[in-house]
Amino acid sequence: IGIGLIITGCLLVMAEKKQGATKRIGEMRYLDALIVGTVQGIAIWPGISRSGSTLFGSLMCKLDREFAVKFVFLMSIPSILGSAVLEAPDALAQGMSMSDFGPIIVGMVVAAVSGLIAIKTMIKIVSKNKLSYFSYYVWALGACVVGYGLFLA
Repeated sequence: IGIGLIITGCLLVMAEKKQGATKRIGEMRYLDALIVGTVQGIAIWPGISRSGSTLFGSLMCKLDREFAVKFVFLMSIPSILGSAVLEAPDALAQGMSMSDFGPIIVGMVVAAVSGLIAIKTMIKIVSKNKLSYFSYYVWALGACVVGYGLFLA
């Protein structure tokens, strides 16, 4: 996980340095989507951020920064819905009752609102070339995790 966090930080720094990104949705090619999707697949490695890796792929394909952030969050919808579909039968088999659905619905609404706030914030951060701030954080966290694994585990 620590190595994955360090890799995420490197991807974010490389993405921030990418200049000249101007492609919007109408100019995006199938190859761009294939590249971004492939980079998203790298995020199965523990510690590598799915959002960070797809943002890296989007910016490497010269997508406009604001559009890239929106595209990255749109790409998360199938994986979130897919995991919900796969996990729902197990949750129901555990004996969920109708009274459990109220808190679940409230949680979904809170997640949607906080997700929208996160998207707006990320658009501001990415458009101002401030990804390095987050990369410093994941590097430090990655170093702590690696150190813990080497010396304390």
